Amino acid sequence: MNKQFIHLTKEHLPVIKRFILNNIQTKNSSEHDKLIVNCPYCQDTKFHGIINLTWNNFYCFKCKESKTIFKYFKDYDLLDEFYYIMAEDLGVSHYDMARIITSLTIQEYKEKTANKESNFSKFINDYKLLHISEVSSAYEYALKRTNGDVEEIDNYFVDENYIYIPIINNYEVSHLVGRKYHDIGKSPRYYNLSSKDIEKYHFSKPSESFSFLDEVVSNPKTNVLYITEGYFDAYSVNKSMNDYVAISLLGKNLSKNGLEILKHNFTPFTKIKIVLDSIEKDKGNVESILNLSKRLQSYYPDTEIVVLKHSDPNDIFTSMGPDHLRIIMKNQSTRIHDFAIQNQIRIPKGTASNVNLRKFITDWK
Repeated sequence: MNKQFIHLTKEHLPVIKRFILNNIQTKNSSEHDKLIVNCPYCQDTKFHGIINLTWNNFYCFKCKESKTIFKYFKDYDLLDEFYYIMAEDLGVSHYDMARIITSLTIQEYKEKTANKESNFSKFINDYKLLHISEVSSAYEYALKRTNGDVEEIDNYFVDENYIYIPIINNYEVSHLVGRKYHDIGKSPRYYNLSSKDIEKYHFSKPSESFSFLDEVVSNPKTNVLYITEGYFDAYSVNKSMNDYVAISLLGKNLSKNGLEILKHNFTPFTKIKIVLDSIEKDKGNVESILNLSKRLQSYYPDTEIVVLKHSDPNDIFTSMGPDHLRIIMKNQSTRIHDFAIQNQIRIPKGTASNVNLRKFITDWK
């Protein structure tokens, strides 16, 4: 894979360098794009670490730890201040900066960083994945799902059946989502990493992976969190809002560990809006929405449901446009109890789902 790293522009680099010099102890380097620093991961005090501004990478020659500089900033508790400086000095919005960081993280970790090959690059090499630009049918499919967002899909990879989208958590590639891009053959619509692959490549479990989590957590301007079902749904909400306010579960369920991750990152005062596919599109979603609501409301009292008609966020985004989706996300929500009452008639009497629904309403009261 010969694709070049995505670099921050020359205008950005002096600001980043000045930020590091002002916040982290450094030693002089003979090369203007490299800074010699200590390593926080092995408690180094003799400057065995190096920050490469051109590669946006930190590497320690003592413990061999390799990180993006953004992960390095986060572990130094400097990332919020970094976002602030970029906005103040260069006018780069949080949304744009988060997109840049995501792209840089994916581009860097798909290659060998310093002397260490990432698990992500090993997965790409072992499965012989191509960059999406090399497969025209996959590229066209992704363009349709993103309304032509070339910058977004530049982060994707493909094989003969699936588009693979890297999921970034804690500023490292932690998981991949596979989405089929054609109707040929009997392969399932989604590709889920096997337990063997998750263990081999040290990826996180699907139930503990949330797309756009880093970007939303770093957003200082909102206390509203939209929780969607699929990656493209969360992407569509974020794109429509022109900021990061939505994550996806990569499914319909929230595990106990998944809830703990949310609790670690979002206070109980956060307003939660659940945005699963419409009931008309997936009739089983009544029970899924209520189960998810109940689990979330145990910690987040201000939980609501965004009710969609015959669609999902990505369908609305691609067919009606971002403005229409933004209006729905902001204005079309209902309380959990009202949603449960309204949708009793959708489940035939005597079915297990009906019993569960009635039990939920009773418990909620």
